[in-house]
Amino acid sequence: MSSPAVAIHILAHLCNLEHYHWSQSPEAEGLAAALSKLGDTPDETYLNPIRTFHTNTITELLTTVAGITGLLISLALILIMTSSTEFIRQASYELFWYTHHVFIIFFIGLAIHGAGRIVRGQTAESLLLHNVTFCRDHLAEWQTAARCPVPQFSGKEPSAWKWVLGPVVLYACERIIRFWRFQQEVVITKVVSHPSGVLELHMKKRDFKMAPGQYVLIQCPSISSLEWHPFTLTSAPQEDFFSVHIRAAGDWTEALCKAFGAEGPALKEPWSLPRLAVDGPFGAALTDVFHYPVSMCIATGIGVTPFAALLKSIWYQCCESQTQWKLSKVYFYWICRDPGAFEWFADLLLSLETRMSEQGKTHFLSYHIFLTGWDENQAFHIALHWDENTDVITGLRQKTFYGRPNWNHEFRQVAYSHPRSEWKTEQVGSLPGRECCRVHGRYTNILVILNASCSLETGPEKSLYVTISTCSSLPNNINYQEIYFLGGYVTKFLRDRGGQCCDQKAFIHPCVPTDARLSPQKRTSTRSPADTSAVHLLQKQSSQGFKDKIVRKAGNLTNAYVYEVGPGPGGITRSILNAGVAELLVVEKDSRFIPGLQMLSDAAPGKLRIVHGDVLTFKIERAFPESLKRQWED
Repeated sequence: MSSPAVAIHILAHLCNLEHYHWSQSPEAEGLAAALSKLGDTPDETYLNPIRTFHTNTITELLTTVAGITGLLISLALILIMTSSTEFIRQASYELFWYTHHVFIIFFIGLAIHGAGRIVRGQTAESLLLHNVTFCRDHLAEWQTAARCPVPQFSGKEPSAWKWVLGPVVLYACERIIRFWRFQQEVVITKVVSHPSGVLELHMKKRDFKMAPGQYVLIQCPSISSLEWHPFTLTSAPQEDFFSVHIRAAGDWTEALCKAFGAEGPALKEPWSLPRLAVDGPFGAALTDVFHYPVSMCIATGIGVTPFAALLKSIWYQCCESQTQWKLSKVYFYWICRDPGAFEWFADLLLSLETRMSEQGKTHFLSYHIFLTGWDENQAFHIALHWDENTDVITGLRQKTFYGRPNWNHEFRQVAYSHPRSEWKTEQVGSLPGRECCRVHGRYTNILVILNASCSLETGPEKSLYVTISTCSSLPNNINYQEIYFLGGYVTKFLRDRGGQCCDQKAFIHPCVPTDARLSPQKRTSTRSPADTSAVHLLQKQSSQGFKDKIVRKAGNLTNAYVYEVGPGPGGITRSILNAGVAELLVVEKDSRFIPGLQMLSDAAPGKLRIVHGDVLTFKIERAFPESLKRQWED
């Protein structure tokens, strides 16, 4: 709202200046000309700030207090707004920080903007003597008629300083407090350099009190005496220190890591460490999770940082404390793109794993890590080590999931596991992540609406279309089981083709008759009794619980079909083979994953068939083994 208001304000003043300038021209007449001529004699006051026609509006603008300060205010506001964009903040935080300090110029200019009293009005005494309605139409009678004395004008008293004074006083108090905190000693008790370029600092400061989820401002005078950078606290309030994790992601953070020797072969000695100043803590605390028996914590990307302090605090309060807390179960989800970001946080989770195992409370915390990005080497390495007891990336007992979570499935699982519990969801991270949680949180009982005849799926948009077309083209005796669909794309897909949906977030599969929506009995009757001939569609976005369910059923399947396996479900493919499935067909378009799948095929000759191609153009009835096609035809 500030940008349009500033633009309208500037445009209105420019139009007024042009009108004032025109009123001084020889062609001007009427009331505007009469008012502009006032002030030509010593005993008269003026209304028009432009006193001659032989000038221009730009000159007049730059020779008035209002014009000069207005220009400075506008430039300061433009600098502040443009440097606040996400691109500038990420590319050069220093530019963002320094340009925001021109607000000092903004407030000074705003306070004296009206000091020139360029906006003038008729005085109260003159209004009492002047008959405005009569004199407006009798300009020639001014001074001669008793009712029309020469009007007197004066500049309006400036009042902007009254609105500026309060914020300036508060800011001055804040600067005084910050200076006082700057003088307080900060003792660095521990420095840890993580392999992923993250510097961990443990510090102590007198009378420092914090809560999970808060942040501090840190200044390093040897790097810059003006810059304060915010960092989320990663320690728990119960610990006798406070800590931050700093990633080298800019000029200032890189200089700080270098100052602590993180880039060298060894960290610096304690006596040679640079001095740090700490202000804070600030921000709202993440303490609502303690007020519910079940809490879900969801973090995306760098949003995981405040949960480090929260998970530690949960452990101290609910697992080591003798006090009985309401919180009894925590579900933690982290969706991250960069595998390197797992390193320092995995150490924390490993420590919590060990402590909970020692005290027999492994059920208290259930965590799920989703990796959305990997390279070719990682994919091959993951496929080889999928059956190991610990995760190949994090080293944790809980395996890392690849792709994005199916929130409908996750929320439903929590709701079914705690049917009588009141539960709380905390989301920290990107806006799309929070919106996703809100949307899917309203549909936790979606499978109550749908039964096995209906279908739900998650995955790339194109896979939804191919599943629909594949289902429509197969014989009726093929029984699709537990295929999860995210309803948004499919709902639109069916509406465009005249299809019907049984809910905003779900749809009836095209291969199920429309009347199957009428009752559970009819829906059940549409299913094929051939439980040993089922086709299961998997992809890397499928949830782990769904994959485990498929593996458990694999021993009863004659055939199975897997597409877009990626590196994660490669282990599931191996598990399905080991479970005893007779024939398995895998369609994979990414050549990076073919070598790992080929190794599985060599280990199980005759059971695994690999098709290198795009699932969109792949015809399932043509590529399946002849034995399976004959089974369908029969």
